Amino acid sequence: MAQPYSDDLRLKLLDAYEAGVGSLRKLAAQFCVSWGYTKKIRVQQTRTGQKKRLVQRIRPAKYTVDGVWGGRIGYFALLAA
Repeated sequence: MAQPYSDDLRLKLLDAYEAGVGSLRKLAAQFCVSWGYTKKIRVQQTRTGQKKRLVQRIRPAKYTVDGVWGGRIGYFALLAA
């Protein structure tokens, strides 16, 4: 599984953007990350006001069938029953 980028890289990139060093696209190339990643962390920063990574919430499964985690498959199994 992929590992998340470090908070240090995230802070450096956002600090450079705020200092006006370059656009998100140029900073993405400079820091060797995708442009989508730079857009994502900038949106998160403007929405929450924090530069650090957000803590991921673990959501419970919506549907279970016979004790097996369902998701979409479990939902369709409930419809078929």
